Amino acid sequence: MYPSTPAAMRAPLRKLYEQLAKDEMPMVRSAAFVHMPALVAVVEREVLTSELSPLFNELSQDMQESVRELAVDNMEKMVGLLSPEEAARIFGSFFDNVQMEKCSSMRVNKAKHFVKLVAAMSPARPLRDQVPAYIHLLSADPEVEVRNAAAANLGLFCAKLDAATVKGQILPVMRELAQPEDQPAGQGGANPNQQVREHIAENVCSLAPVIGREPAISELLPLVKLFFADEQDGTASIEIRRKVLRSVAPLVETLGAEACGQHLMPEVLKMADDTQWRVRLSVVETLPVYARHLGMEMFDDRLKDIQCRALSDSVAHIRERAILNLAELSKEFGDEWMKASILPSVQEAAKGAGPASYLGRITSLQAVTALAATMPGQIISEVLVQQVCVPLARDRVVNVRIAAAEALNKCAEKLQGENPTF
Repeated sequence: MYPSTPAAMRAPLRKLYEQLAKDEMPMVRSAAFVHMPALVAVVEREVLTSELSPLFNELSQDMQESVRELAVDNMEKMVGLLSPEEAARIFGSFFDNVQMEKCSSMRVNKAKHFVKLVAAMSPARPLRDQVPAYIHLLSADPEVEVRNAAAANLGLFCAKLDAATVKGQILPVMRELAQPEDQPAGQGGANPNQQVREHIAENVCSLAPVIGREPAISELLPLVKLFFADEQDGTASIEIRRKVLRSVAPLVETLGAEACGQHLMPEVLKMADDTQWRVRLSVVETLPVYARHLGMEMFDDRLKDIQCRALSDSVAHIRERAILNLAELSKEFGDEWMKASILPSVQEAAKGAGPASYLGRITSLQAVTALAATMPGQIISEVLVQQVCVPLARDRVVNVRIAAAEALNKCAEKLQGENPTF
């Protein structure tokens, strides 16, 4: 109603809102507080400063937790409508006080939205000055949910800081939190800091572009290797390693081929043979990353065999991911590389005889389907169609014939696109 109301009649509307926001019933005050961001978006700036800002501060200190717990979410919605100076003036003291708030959901929301909120108030409140508050949320808050929410934003926050601040203030805390718990998990539960460790594992590689190559080698790689060698209980250990492997791209790009080959690749090769299939899957998922940053020579020398083995892995998820990799690898290294390095494995899988090897034959046809859109017509017709699809179109296993029909259809679409008379 407010924007379409004549200026002379807007003051009574605001007065009505204020009365509702100060109603004796907590549910009414809560409802009024929920709608404050929408009102802030349409009122005049002087009204925001003189009327709504004091009202926000009052509701954020309401005796009823159900009312004041809305404050951080409201701040997150409102700061984008303000300049950094306005946001710092209106919300600065409230934002600082949340750290001492007894309501844990408010501290969780502060940790969850921390990066957006401090960025919205910068440079009026420099980001470097907010590091102690972030470290408190990350390592000292009594609630594990708060520490988890802060740890989830680790990479995002560090990306906005300078290298010296990250190395001097953030990394020491990370090293401390990354250490495995000495005490066993409580009955029926996990160690309280395990999820924090998982978030750190997921974000540790994203710090590499911030601090640079040499510090990444001396500071981050020891943490990465610590996570790779994690010896927590089975499921936790798997998740730790998976999270590092799946987020390794910034570290690989920062280190370059030589440093990766020396410091990182031995660990990756070891995990490519891990007995836990989820760990092997995470290695296969990142093969295109290594291809993009390490080059053809190193990929052929150390990683190509992992890709070829994945096409025949006993776990379907790994075979499916290896098939998805084919198009990316073809784009990165070219058609001739794919023909010489990968297609022989596809052709070999297609030759498997008998019901016992039918999964390999299906995988070879699924690989043809994935490659049909990227390979040139000559390779499609001479290799994919003639040597893989046509022989398997007469296979005794029905599912193999179905996969052959799908592969032939994809090949026909590509060939017809290149030659309309096909």
